[in-house]
Amino acid sequence: MRSLERFEYRHMIKELKGAERKHFTKAYFLGGKRIRLKFENLNIIADLGMRINIAKNIEEKSEKNHFTDYIRKALENKTLKEVYLHNGDRVVVFDFGDEKLIFEMFAEGNAVFVKNGIIEIVFRNESWKDRILKKGERYRFPESSPPEFEKNISEKYVVVSLISVLGKRYAKLVLERCGIEEKTPGNKLSAEQVERIKNEIERLESEAKPYGFFENGKLVDFGLAKFGENWKEYKTLSEVVDDYYLICGEEREDKEVEKLRRAIEKQKESIEEYEKKAEEAERIAKTIHEKYGLAEEIIKEAKNEKESGFLKKIGARLNKKEKTVECEI
Repeated sequence: MRSLERFEYRHMIKELKGAERKHFTKAYFLGGKRIRLKFENLNIIADLGMRINIAKNIEEKSEKNHFTDYIRKALENKTLKEVYLHNGDRVVVFDFGDEKLIFEMFAEGNAVFVKNGIIEIVFRNESWKDRILKKGERYRFPESSPPEFEKNISEKYVVVSLISVLGKRYAKLVLERCGIEEKTPGNKLSAEQVERIKNEIERLESEAKPYGFFENGKLVDFGLAKFGENWKEYKTLSEVVDDYYLICGEEREDKEVEKLRRAIEKQKESIEEYEKKAEEAERIAKTIHEKYGLAEEIIKEAKNEKESGFLKKIGARLNKKEKTVECEI
């Protein structure tokens, strides 16, 4: 299961703008890192660090959560003025005016509710050298690379500069189309090569369409360019993203069920093994109890260190040197 890339977030934000000027209705916590926002008749799902999109596959379940409980009350019936990407990166801002609901979608992801620049509540407390996500702290946006390719050019490989703009798969696609080696240092590119890359990025933008990619009839990936042969064009990026993560979620649940089934089977085997050992221990204990008198008689005769007629009769073997006696009873 993969997360959305920078290039995809830039296109997804166009679809999320359908929530602008709508009233905030409710927020739901769906477990894990999944939050559902409702704006009148429109639902948006955010899986922190993974994806955010308009949802068609609606999960009705909801769990108690400090973050969604808070914003549900704080934003009730308020109008969304604007939704945008901060600096073109993976930080999605729902702007209500003095209040902002911010989804940081990079790394593990996080969600922050800010009022007049101060953090009111955060999904998960985090801290770095240059900023802190915690109630009462002034919110600072994370540092990010400029969204323009030419402003990212450095001595690093050109693919690194492009990843900062587009994401990995789209960076590789652009360089492949331009015929430029990925490990070419950015400051070694010619003016003609830089212009070629910029033109290819523009082409990628203008030709972008949502596609789903299939294997054996099953949706296994998505993208805004044709990365495979078995593809299907979707009406919106949200639609194919929603289908993809629904399938991934079902597969994850199936794996968890299978993992639980194997654990139960292993426990059953362990119980059967313990039961067998218990039965054997019980049998031995019963035998010892039944033969206790005979055992005492054998020990008494053996202490004389002579093979008495009794010991010979029962087939006991006396070892005077080791001071042991063996006998099947």
